[in-house]
Amino acid sequence: MYNQLFPYLSQVRSFHVGEEYATRRLVLAAQTVGMTIWENVLDIGCGFGTSARFFTSEFGSAVAGVDINRLQVCECQRLNESEALVGDQIQVTVSNGVDLPYAQESFDVVWSEDCFSHIPDKGRHFAEVRRVLRNGGYLVFSDLLTTGRLAPTEEREFCASWCLVQLESAESYRELLEAAGFHEVKFWSVGREMVQAHSLADMARGDLSYSEYVQWLHKNRQCLSRQWSDQSFAVSLIRLKMYPFLEERALDHGFVVAQILKS
Repeated sequence: MYNQLFPYLSQVRSFHVGEEYATRRLVLAAQTVGMTIWENVLDIGCGFGTSARFFTSEFGSAVAGVDINRLQVCECQRLNESEALVGDQIQVTVSNGVDLPYAQESFDVVWSEDCFSHIPDKGRHFAEVRRVLRNGGYLVFSDLLTTGRLAPTEEREFCASWCLVQLESAESYRELLEAAGFHEVKFWSVGREMVQAHSLADMARGDLSYSEYVQWLHKNRQCLSRQWSDQSFAVSLIRLKMYPFLEERALDHGFVVAQILKS
């Protein structure tokens, strides 16, 4: 799906929930629990590198990015080079979240935005995150969360539409993180805040299902593009159904910060 939508998504640069507002808000949440070091950051699911470039500009971080999608990694490299961010500043590679190509204790921070729901084996994934984090380092991430309020068939349709393996809850994420050895797991529920940060919540209202709406919008792109730019079209695709779900608390969006303390 992402490859099919790439011409549109690449114009948005950042298509996680809340975009740059969410990135800055997640950093602030991490800082409230005492995070001060952003020297070496691993960005899992780095996409086009928007968050990675944010860290280099805001904190002077050295960032390693991994993403399973080769097209997105290539676009990330192109954008980094266009902004002269090469060498040790940002290095990106094609990889998944369960076989990270880095030595033990390589990073102060492992960061991710709306990526972990794509990963099937989260137990193995969090074990890998623990391995590459230095003692005292932090895992900081956001993700869509299930609240149990969607009908099972509707939740499965939503997940299938966005290639999500499974939506976790705040409680199941806490259990997974604690089982992997993380301490001081902190959660923030920010779904409605993300909706309020944008004016697009009503865009997807209607009687069509999520997948039907995506198909309709994609089919009618030529007509719609007379009024919308490609960027507006891409943004609308990202928001379909998701923001009304968040607004109605049928889904949630969560921030998570957890520290690793190794013996």
